Amino acid sequence: LIDFSAAPTAADYEVAAAVLAGAFEDNELAIRNGAAFAPRLVEAADTPGFALRLRTDASYLVTGGFGALGRRIGRALVSEAIRRGAKRVFAGSRGPIDIADDRVTALRLDVTNPSQIQAAVEAVDTLDVLINNAGVAIYDDLSNLDVVEQHLQVNFLGMLRVTRAFVPLLKRSQGAIVNNLSLAA
Repeated sequence: LIDFSAAPTAADYEVAAAVLAGAFEDNELAIRNGAAFAPRLVEAADTPGFALRLRTDASYLVTGGFGALGRRIGRALVSEAIRRGAKRVFAGSRGPIDIADDRVTALRLDVTNPSQIQAAVEAVDTLDVLINNAGVAIYDDLSNLDVVEQHLQVNFLGMLRVTRAFVPLLKRSQGAIVNNLSLAA
């Protein structure tokens, strides 16, 4: 998959030719201004003295991250919560989720859709940790206002709406919110 801007340059086409000739191992690239950008997930080094503790009696909601690159992140978050013994994990996504575990409940959840957010709130009876993982990365030069608005709708307002909707459940459980942010998005 090669993603070009709306107005590719001659340098962009040269990079694309190098990609097609096998100069890059990545199967997803965005080409902008003669440079290729590939999504990367790099495991962070352990922080001395810090241990992530997931309560085994807790319930978690992981939003988004079930399409393209985010699929790896979303599945990893859900799988890690299950591996560490989470009581219940809600996986909210715009599309189908194929995780076969009785503790995982799939929720139809587009973070830009207020009625889907409300339906998700009604489906979740208790919540200890909200993991806002939904996001988009549209590579553009930001001259297109529609692209900027889509970024804001998903990456900012979507996270804000979901968080506000689940605050009552999180207050009741004295829960926590984790926001997964990306500089690329």
